[in-house]
Amino acid sequence: MSRRLYTLFLCLAMLFPNIAKAQDFNIFAKQKVVIADIRDMNDRPLSDALKTAVRQNIVDACVNSEEFEVFEVNMDDIRQQIIASGQTPSFASICKAIGSRADFIVFTDIKASTSSFGSQDIAIHITSSLYRISTASEVLVHHEQALPTSQSILEATSKLISKLLGINEQTLDEIQASDTTDVDDDNEQNFASASTSINDELPTTGQTTNQVPYNEIWYTAARKVEPYNTDAFGVQIVSHTWDSISLKGVITFDGDVTLVGDYAFYSEYWSDGLPLISISFPECVTHIGKNAFHNCPILTTIDLPKRLLIIGDYAFMRCYSLDNLVIPDGVREIKHGAFWDCSSLTSVTIPDSVVEIGNQVFQSCGSLHTVRIGKNVKYIGYSTFAFCPSLSKFEGKFASSDGRCLVVNRSLRYFATANLRSYTIPNGITRIDDHAFADCCLKSITIPNSVSSIDYTAFYACENIEEFNGAFATDDGKCLIEDGTLIAFAFGANITDFTIPSSVHTIGAYVFRFCDSIRNITIPHSVEIISSGAFMDCTNLSSIHILGSDVKIRKDIFYRCESLKGIYCHSKTPPIISVDDDDNLFYGIDNAPNIYVPHRSVRAYKKAVGWSDYAENIVGYNF
Repeated sequence: MSRRLYTLFLCLAMLFPNIAKAQDFNIFAKQKVVIADIRDMNDRPLSDALKTAVRQNIVDACVNSEEFEVFEVNMDDIRQQIIASGQTPSFASICKAIGSRADFIVFTDIKASTSSFGSQDIAIHITSSLYRISTASEVLVHHEQALPTSQSILEATSKLISKLLGINEQTLDEIQASDTTDVDDDNEQNFASASTSINDELPTTGQTTNQVPYNEIWYTAARKVEPYNTDAFGVQIVSHTWDSISLKGVITFDGDVTLVGDYAFYSEYWSDGLPLISISFPECVTHIGKNAFHNCPILTTIDLPKRLLIIGDYAFMRCYSLDNLVIPDGVREIKHGAFWDCSSLTSVTIPDSVVEIGNQVFQSCGSLHTVRIGKNVKYIGYSTFAFCPSLSKFEGKFASSDGRCLVVNRSLRYFATANLRSYTIPNGITRIDDHAFADCCLKSITIPNSVSSIDYTAFYACENIEEFNGAFATDDGKCLIEDGTLIAFAFGANITDFTIPSSVHTIGAYVFRFCDSIRNITIPHSVEIISSGAFMDCTNLSSIHILGSDVKIRKDIFYRCESLKGIYCHSKTPPIISVDDDDNLFYGIDNAPNIYVPHRSVRAYKKAVGWSDYAENIVGYNF
């Protein structure tokens, strides 16, 4: 059995009613079935929400069966009992531990046909096996195949269940007579060919097969999904049905649905979320509200209505499986964070009807590679395409001639970083906006003299940059300095010991954040301000020397600098620590470092505002 359990997790749930017809089964009492752990055999694990939803389908199928019922067993407890008895957990020992308390056990596994899970050309193989506990023998095994999307997996499984319901009594008698099915390699060809017909019948992603009545919303889901906010539709729900075989649900209202309002299908538990797979709206819907589908991690398809005007704040945030998005021509506004962290999206076309794209709309869409902007867009918010490492091309309005930059009013708003190691910003650009190059893969960048301003987050967390060239770059290419403010540092140069240039009077916010190479930093007398989060998350930073006294320090500058051992303040006069907040200077550091000060100034530091909170860490030192 262990040689052949290589694939998914649902297929056998409806198998049991057929097997119950076999002659030696007790058809006058329900057979007890244990649902064993779902084993995920992939390099990249499936989401817990999907696995939970699939297992729930198995449970629901047994609950709805006339012949079978689920016998709940904690498999971890069973294994611990076996280990405590001095044995090694195995299939036989598990069956023995369960004993006569149950009649059957179901094993379900999933495995992709290659090591990379998620690409459309990968086949997902499904194997489920039913075993008789009393004899530890296999009764029946079945195989299927699906595309690597949540919707395809569950739809293929539903079709499989329908097939299994057609197994006739004679076949079951033969299975029972042998009671041991040897699964050999020849079966792989059988299940591969058998799955072809199922895949041929799967609907194309985004295809609309029926017109949704104006007073209904249709969906598919791994279980019945109740709206989080039942008042979000402007009309009242009068009925709600869901079918466990087709996985289709219908919500019917007492009037036309023109609004899917705030928090309609929201899930507050982001790690699991709602098990929606697809959703279709009536054409009369004009507004999708704030957080309407926030945290629906296996939602693959949304059929947006043609009359839609507004997509609300964070409406589809963290819909990780959403891989196809068609924004209807008619939408006027896409609000803040609407598709934030939709990590499966690969391309987006903003239609000509859209006038405004809010902040962070497509932030952290890690698979997004192409964006086309409609000709009537007038506003694009901050961080809209930040942290999209696969982005390789902008098209349409605001796109630069090479497709790498999105330029609004001569400001470089966003950069398409994929597959580039060096880049020269086009001449004529006057500003580089917030997060424009955040987390980019570039090793070197050249800034033209036309640029007069750079936002302090423009090169946030760019861990690969080894060299800056052109405007604002220092002679050694390791820093960008604008009007005395250090705004960027070359993380990729792997510098361990660094002295801030003497031309710097302000260390910009978060400028060194996530820089793993830095071990020791010296801050010269010229520095007057160390801004918020300047050294945050520098996990290898060991020591910092502050030479001057006329410097203002924010309390959060050392957050989570877990290797920090010493802060060396050379000045006899204590620098000024910000006291306009309640931050802890050593937040996220298990062992607070010593603060070394001149021997004669220990008392002054211990009494100084801000420093007095850390009096026990202040130690005299000979500089």
